[in-house]
Amino acid sequence: MEINIQSYFKFKHHNPLIFNIFLWCLTYLVLLFINTKNEQALRVDYLYTLAYTAALVIPVTLNLYILIPYFLKKERYLRFLFFLVALITISVISFNFFFIVIIDMLFKNYFFISYHSHTSFTTILSITIIAATLIKLAEDWFYFNQAQNKIIRDAHQITQSQLTALRSQINPHFLFNALNVIYAMSLEQKSTTKDAVLQLSDILRYIIYDASTSKITVSQELELIKSYIAFNKNRSATNLETQLISTVENPDFEIYPMLLLPLIENAYKHSGVNQDGQNFINITLLQKDTMFNFEIENSVNSNFQKAVENNGGVGLKNVHENLKIVYPHNHSLNIQETPFLYKASLQINL
Repeated sequence: MEINIQSYFKFKHHNPLIFNIFLWCLTYLVLLFINTKNEQALRVDYLYTLAYTAALVIPVTLNLYILIPYFLKKERYLRFLFFLVALITISVISFNFFFIVIIDMLFKNYFFISYHSHTSFTTILSITIIAATLIKLAEDWFYFNQAQNKIIRDAHQITQSQLTALRSQINPHFLFNALNVIYAMSLEQKSTTKDAVLQLSDILRYIIYDASTSKITVSQELELIKSYIAFNKNRSATNLETQLISTVENPDFEIYPMLLLPLIENAYKHSGVNQDGQNFINITLLQKDTMFNFEIENSVNSNFQKAVENNGGVGLKNVHENLKIVYPHNHSLNIQETPFLYKASLQINL
């Protein structure tokens, strides 16, 4: 999903009015404290500090709204430094004119004794610009972080919606096939029909409740596989040989649920007697350290490819989509097809 920070800032970013009220009130109070040297302020101190603050407004504002967005944020650092030094130099040169001509004209009844020389004005101007820049960058970081968090939350919600949609495709697909098995058993009036219903109930309980979580343990997945194998023994193909080999180092090792069931279901649905007269499903599950390997292979007959084309590969497609979302760079799923064998190999590295 494309992250568009700029579109979020368009509505949520920097409020100039609030920012400048805060900045210049703070600047005025600091300068007033410096001018009075912690003594009681006179009226002339308030006026002088106001005039001194006004002298800082233009250079600081130009830095905030021209130099920072057009040079600093675009990583044009040398140009930013050049224009910043030029801005400070011009402001210092204009300092005398501002106080001698403009301030004297506005306040004729006051004789201002300048508390600061050109050097001190340069220092205060530089400190004010640096402080305003840091405040502005801190504000930008706050909104940037806020925007990123919102986008991450939105992306997570979209991901969960996608996964839920994929699960909703898997569950009815599995249920349809399972009910067909029980229906066939009921037509034949097999005594094991009620056992099959209980087995299906256990599988559905897993799908509805256990698989609704974000992660599930390997031991729980193994229980599902065993229940599924037991359920599928009720199928009419009694000569189907199913073998399960599992080696689990950590039973609490967690993976995303509903990744293995479509692969197993696919093997059962399309298994058949191959040209050598074999009819089998072999399942191998291995977990060690941060690796999880799952392989399933089944014999196929000449009608296998036609069956896959008619089915559309819903289960395998969902597995691919789930893996892209949950393990985008930490998985591999390989499919091998021969005239005698179909094999799916899944590797997850956490």
